[in-house]
Amino acid sequence: MKTRKSIFGLLMITAVLFTANPFNNIALAKEKVCLNDTVLVYADDYRGEIRWQRSFNGSDWSYYNDNEGDTVVLIVSEPFFMRLEVLEGKCVSLYTDALSIEINAPPVLEIDLRDSACINERDFILTGGIPEGGSYFGTGVINGRFDPGSAGIGIHEIGYYYSDPETTCSDTIFGEIEVFPMTSDADAGEDIELIASDSVQLQAAVPDYGTGYWTIVSGEGGVFTDSSDPNSWFRKDTSNLNYVLRWSVEGPCGTSSDEISLNFMELSINPCPGAPVVIDQDGNIYKTIQIGDQCWMAENLRTGTYVASTVKSSIHSNLKDNGIIEKYCFENDTANCTLYGGLYDWHEAMGYSEDEGVQGVCP
Repeated sequence: MKTRKSIFGLLMITAVLFTANPFNNIALAKEKVCLNDTVLVYADDYRGEIRWQRSFNGSDWSYYNDNEGDTVVLIVSEPFFMRLEVLEGKCVSLYTDALSIEINAPPVLEIDLRDSACINERDFILTGGIPEGGSYFGTGVINGRFDPGSAGIGIHEIGYYYSDPETTCSDTIFGEIEVFPMTSDADAGEDIELIASDSVQLQAAVPDYGTGYWTIVSGEGGVFTDSSDPNSWFRKDTSNLNYVLRWSVEGPCGTSSDEISLNFMELSINPCPGAPVVIDQDGNIYKTIQIGDQCWMAENLRTGTYVASTVKSSIHSNLKDNGIIEKYCFENDTANCTLYGGLYDWHEAMGYSEDEGVQGVCP
């Protein structure tokens, strides 16, 4: 958007009156002013009654607002002529030579400023004002240079003033420079492990400045419900379990990105509706399976603290009623607990209780 505004000065012009022979053959006086200048026309060294007259063609005259004073102040919007009618006693009216007021047009200005800058940029020389040789002014402008940091974030109006050295007529034109903030650092959130479903809601930080979007870095077949939403849902492909996703933030002042990893669990073929997994007190996750109307764990329990088995009796003295769930591992190899599940003494499994319906160590 460009606007134009004129700045004008005050021009003093004297209309010379002839007190001797008013019909002397003297050439018309001429003055050139700028459009919309304020002009002061005054008469001195006269006697008698005076009245101002004005003409736009130099031949057809009319009284100017019945002004009888020796001074006229007017704003010049078009060329014209001024003269004085002088009355002295009963003599016929006498007229001064006409003063011709001609108009110089203001200079035609153009401005093509740089549209924008980043808040962290160094100051730069302003250019784009035509004709060259004028001066710039506005917020953040110092000695013809624009400093984004001094101006601050936002849209700033920059003015360009030029005065024509030949006519002294001047004008001002305005342009705009927008200062942008630095792009926000991308934050994709935390890695998400052991996702017990086919989809997960992402938790990227909403950028203060810039536009964010999700992309898949590794892993095939996944889809976003809305790739521009920091809290978009992501659905995996049925055959892929691991993905790396990237959250990028772009703005006029740069791009930032951050990545997260997703790890989906491989569920059973027929998981229980609404409960595809169960979790024990140690955080172990177990797949479930629907059998008829019942929901069963599809994996063996492996909760508890490992204790080596050294006693071969029906009641293992290695386990104690100490408030801690304890387990054995086949062949005293903890890898077998991971692979096959834990082995539990009956009393340990029942939580050392004989009450009917007790939960024991089960989730």
